[in-house]
Amino acid sequence: MKEISVHELSKFNPFTGCMDDWFIVSAEKDGKINALTASWGGFGRVWNKNTVTLYIRPQRYTREFIDSQNQFTISFLKPGYKQALQYLGTHSGKEEADKINQSGLHDCFIGSIHTFQEASLVMSCKVLYRQTIDPTCLINDTNIDQSFYPNKDYSLIYVGEILNIYSE
Repeated sequence: MKEISVHELSKFNPFTGCMDDWFIVSAEKDGKINALTASWGGFGRVWNKNTVTLYIRPQRYTREFIDSQNQFTISFLKPGYKQALQYLGTHSGKEEADKINQSGLHDCFIGSIHTFQEASLVMSCKVLYRQTIDPTCLINDTNIDQSFYPNKDYSLIYVGEILNIYSE
C-alpha cells in the first residue's frame, strides 16, 4: 500500500463505502488488537482538519481500545469479504480471544498502523472529540430514539482526525 492524500480519494464514495461496503474500526490496547464492523459514519472537514465521524455503542469492546489510546484505524476491504465483516460485527473480542483470525481476515501493519491484508483503503486516525448521544437533542424524528435505542444504549460519537491514508 502507498500513502495518499485526501485529494487522491476521488474514486472513494463515502456513502457506498459506509452503507453498502461497510468498514472495520480497529484499535490497540496493551499489545492486543480488537476490531468491529461499522456502517455508521461520515467524512468531512471540521476544525480545519480532515475528519471521520463514527458512532459506536457503549457496550462494544473495541470502544475500550479506542478510548485507551484515543487512536483507531479504519479499513475498507476489497470486494468479497462481506461474510468476514459480518463475523466481526456479530462476535465480541471480549468473549472470543481470536475473533479476527476466526473471521478469516489477516492482520498486518503499515508501520505501527494496524490493518488487514484484505484492505484496499486504510485511514489512521486520532480522536479529537467524543460524546454520548443526548436523546433530548433529537429534534424532528422521535422514531430514532424508539427505533435505534430501545435499550437507551446511546452511541458515542467520535470525531477523529485522519492522520494518514493508504491505498493499493
